[in-house]
Amino acid sequence: YSDLSDGGFTIQAGSAFLVTLFSPNGGENLIPGNIHQIQWTVEGGTSSDQATIEYSTENGVDGTWKSIGTVTGSNQYSWNIPCELSSTVRVKVTVTRSGGGSTGFDISNGPFSISSAQSVGKALLPNGGEILYGGTAYSIQWIASNPCGVTGVGLLFSEDNGGVWQSIVTGISNTGSYS
Repeated sequence: YSDLSDGGFTIQAGSAFLVTLFSPNGGENLIPGNIHQIQWTVEGGTSSDQATIEYSTENGVDGTWKSIGTVTGSNQYSWNIPCELSSTVRVKVTVTRSGGGSTGFDISNGPFSISSAQSVGKALLPNGGEILYGGTAYSIQWIASNPCGVTGVGLLFSEDNGGVWQSIVTGISNTGSYS
């Protein structure tokens, strides 16, 4: 069986191009708030081609891609890792030929993870050198941060320079102060 086209068409000369994503390409563990360099190559591209970078926390299922950004004339992008924890993250880079028309893309070969960032806490008061007396109420002040938000704070104390820790309170809100 064969068929002929109903009308004429043109095959336009032009070089094909190939997009290859190198990083992240699967197996990485990225931390929210950190910067990761997304890197790719474009074989047959030009310096005026535009790259659109997207990510999916659902293994690249259609309809789950979210924009990271666009860049023109570069093969890398500094990505500020979002607070979307997942072990099935993929990145997609789509390069569009300048002037429109041809596109090429690549997706991470395997999933990678965005895992919980470590919270950072710092005691402001007391922070060493104070003399505290039993039976007296004192104000405890701190700064706690995490790129994904601090959901609860636990306060502990030690009488032996950190050898053994005892709880004062756990699960309080991050107000920065407790009396």
